[in-house]
Formats: sequence, structure tokens, C-alpha cells
Amino acid sequence: MPRLKVEELYNYFKAEKENPMIQDVPKDLYKRIAQYLSRFENLEESKEIGYLLLIKERNLLIELAERLINLRLEKAKKLEETDEQLLKLTDEEKYILHPFKREVKRKNLVLEALKMGRVKQLEKASRIVSSRTLLVRFLQDIPTIVGSDLKSYGPFKKEDVSNLPYDNAITLIRKGIAEEVESLELSE
Repeated sequence: MPRLKVEELYNYFKAEKENPMIQDVPKDLYKRIAQYLSRFENLEESKEIGYLLLIKERNLLIELAERLINLRLEKAKKLEETDEQLLKLTDEEKYILHPFKREVKRKNLVLEALKMGRVKQLEKASRIVSSRTLLVRFLQDIPTIVGSDLKSYGPFKKEDVSNLPYDNAITLIRKGIAEEVESLELSE
């Protein structure tokens, strides 16, 4: 993996900003940025000028990377799913964009069903939502609860993991009793 230079990242950002279409960037760009930034992990804090310059460089790289991702995703959100420009996105950008595109499709389906008076399609959407579950990890012990589906769940001990009806899971998360377990975590 070739070493990243700040100027290189700036040039990608500048090209992206100056052009209305999504620009080509290396598919491994964000991995290279992360690899470069990993060298800053074990720096010892100091008031030395060298240390302060490295921290400035790190912050500049992070800001440029965030701005580049945001700019490219804003362009991508405006495109149809079949637009060839989307092929220029990195895998990381596609990972971010996918749920947004799915949301737009679902909104359009509901609006179309509404406009066309398709009650059965709207009822189907309601059934899908009411059967949705969420995987949670409990942060404290709790007794058995009755779910929105009228089934019993629990009792649960701290650190237990369970799929619960969506509405119940959200309530427990908001109260600080549980936390969502991400199904596609990026942690190592």
C-alpha cells in the first residue's frame, strides 16, 4: 500500500469540490489514510514543535478525509442507483450509502401506495415494522417483560444478549437498561 501524502488527499478533495461528478479516487484511499493515521496512536504528548506539527498534520488529514467523504456522499445521494458514477465510490462509501438508498426506495414505495390507494401495501409495511426486532445487550438485570407482540421475554442478567421487538428494545435503550448490538460492527 503506497504511503499517503497530505498533498495527495488535498488534491482528491480539490478535484471533488471543483467537479459536479464523482471523481476517481483509489479504492484503498481510506485504508491508506487510516494506516497513515495509525502512526499517531502512540505519540507521547509533548510541547515540542515536532509533536505539535504532527498533531496539526493529523487533524488536517482527518478534516480533509471527513470533508471528502461528505462531499462524495452528497453527490451520490442525488444519483439513481443505476448511475455509473456510483462505481467510483470506495467500498467504505458504499457501506455508508447503502442504508440511505434503501430508505429512499422505501419512502417512494409508501408514497406510491398512498397515492394509488393501495391499502394492502401499507398494511404489509405495518406488519413488517411490527415484526421487526432489535438485538440488544443488557446493561443491568431486569425481570421478565411483556413485549409489544404480547410475548414474554426474560428475565435478563447484565451482559445477556437478546432479540426483542423493536419498540421494546428502543424503550430499554432510551432508559439506559440496554444497548443495541450492531450487526455490522467495524471494530476489530
